[in-house]
Amino acid sequence: MKSEPAAEELEWPDDPDQRRFYEGVRGAAGWEESSATELDELGVATCRDLRGYSGDPALAVASMEAAYIENLGVEHGAAKGIVAAAIARWCPEVAG
Repeated sequence: MKSEPAAEELEWPDDPDQRRFYEGVRGAAGWEESSATELDELGVATCRDLRGYSGDPALAVASMEAAYIENLGVEHGAAKGIVAAAIARWCPEVAG
């Protein structure tokens, strides 16, 4: 009988914001074994979407938090932390 391959061991980043982002996303169902590449791509995509928003920056952040709640199934507090960590790591200019 063939055994399942072991999950790729995630190398935790030294950057505290990146680490918070990883921890937050990996806490969501279905993301527990995400690779660093997948997590980084999600963080970069989050910032790309935030930069592309032409309205009120606070509304853009709230909209992104709602997307994390809906798409990842995380609680509101977790979504706020995930988005804040993504901004701090990949797009601090969005924070104002």
